[in-house]
Amino acid sequence: MGLALEEYPWDPYGDEDSPEALLRQCANMDDAQAWDKLVDRFRPLIVATVVRTMRRYGFDSAGLRDDLVQDVYLKFCANQAKVLREFQPRYPGAVFGYVSVIAANVVHDHFKSKGGKHPEPCPLPADLAVPSETEWRLLILDIENVFEREHTSARDRQIFWLYYRQGMSAKQIAAISSLKLTTKGVEAVIVRLKDLIRKALKNGKR
Repeated sequence: MGLALEEYPWDPYGDEDSPEALLRQCANMDDAQAWDKLVDRFRPLIVATVVRTMRRYGFDSAGLRDDLVQDVYLKFCANQAKVLREFQPRYPGAVFGYVSVIAANVVHDHFKSKGGKHPEPCPLPADLAVPSETEWRLLILDIENVFEREHTSARDRQIFWLYYRQGMSAKQIAAISSLKLTTKGVEAVIVRLKDLIRKALKNGKR
């Protein structure tokens, strides 16, 4: 099996200015300045995620976008900031993927409540595509095993899954300061890992 995130120990409490520390401050619900910082730091990512997810439902309305962005912040506050309190970072930058998932789920919930169909996850390249959810899960395990055998770094794996499972663009991923990569650098990692996977699996059953 592939390596779990817990196998990449990281001290999320080592940087008081880190985005992870900011989420912890906001989880206490009594620090207005922290919430202002949260809005400033994560708004570009939240807006981009909301817009991208809306478009998958065929909508591109500025008014709806603003409403859903506000709903994301309300989700952060709901139940005494439950989603913030439950977050357990396992590696640097994990918070960005977490926030992106929350934002996307808020949009999904909005359209599902109106009878909309939940869109499919961001697909892998055509030559790595699979026909069912079961095959998709098996492919993920195969890919993780490839990453383990090839000693792929935690950073590169993070980039790969943010791109293919969270649907983040190379530009959005490059905005994660802890990765210390340009957009072209992120794109190079994705291309390299795709080639690695293709070569490793070309003689397999999938």
